[in-house]
Amino acid sequence: MVDILRNQYNWDGLVVSGNNDIKNMNTTFKLDNIRLQNESIAVGGKTCLNLTISNTGKMDGEEVMQLYVHDLISELKRPVKELRDFRKVFLKAGESKTLSFEIGPKQL
Repeated sequence: MVDILRNQYNWDGLVVSGNNDIKNMNTTFKLDNIRLQNESIAVGGKTCLNLTISNTGKMDGEEVMQLYVHDLISELKRPVKELRDFRKVFLKAGESKTLSFEIGPKQL
């Protein structure tokens, strides 16, 4: 499980969390090419968050990437972060994968 206090990439209320160059059991992972397809979306619209995760260690391993949201304008008291999606990824040593998180009304 990924500690949400480690490396976080924040886009005004949208946070993706994971280990970035931090040892995870027997290997290390690196996050790269983190891109939000659209900085804003229309009401009812969708966008995608894309990122590349690489196993930079010498051992095979798995990592859990987590997508959190935070409502910046709600009049109701909301949690600081709400988990909206996650992916468990197994990577062989030296392997990379691109992940996509869809962000739409359900996630927001």
